[in-house]
Amino acid sequence: MEPCPTCLPPPLKLERQLTESKWEYGEETMKQDIQRKELLVAQSGHHIYKVVRQGDSLIRVYGNESCSDCRRNDIRYPKFESLYRVCGFLCGKCATSK
Repeated sequence: MEPCPTCLPPPLKLERQLTESKWEYGEETMKQDIQRKELLVAQSGHHIYKVVRQGDSLIRVYGNESCSDCRRNDIRYPKFESLYRVCGFLCGKCATSK
């Protein structure tokens, strides 16, 4: 059976659809608002994509871990590594409230 020449393939997963322009938009937003520490660029199910400020740098991060307190999905933050060892993985919101 030959493939249909007019049929479109199913859409790709968000990881593949997350275009460079979305990351660039997130980075530009962060540059304009220097007080902002992170920006959610996209979210799909359990997967999140953020631009995070670390010092003078903007870093693109991906996460899909579930917080042991609130069940929210987030990324690992290096500054909370010792807290993760004691409490398990915590989202940024729960980690800052401890």
